[in-house]
Amino acid sequence: MRYPFPHASNISDYLPAIAGRDEFIIKRDEKSGIAIINYVFATDTSFPDPMSFDDPAERRLAALRRDCRGIKFDLETGAIVSRPYNKFFNCQVRHHQLCLCHRRVFLLLRVRL
Repeated sequence: MRYPFPHASNISDYLPAIAGRDEFIIKRDEKSGIAIINYVFATDTSFPDPMSFDDPAERRLAALRRDCRGIKFDLETGAIVSRPYNKFFNCQVRHHQLCLCHRRVFLLLRVRL
């Protein structure tokens, strides 16, 4: 799944992406000076394909939401301190990927025979 990687450098870029989404939390640790955005559960709509949106603003928010898996920010400045690896889905996690994975396996077996 390919989509333009969103350019973001501050927590203010990410807040609209998780607004109204109960599966995402912001944990603030005053002692370390870090804020962490993470998800506590995932639904079918938690990490949508950004390319499924026609509106560029919605596409950007969907892409930014995929970073909200332990991304860390400085509490004072809001700047990104640490970001997670890019979001990926394991084979068979989504229905359309299940079909694609089975087709690939079938083709590989067929070529070997």
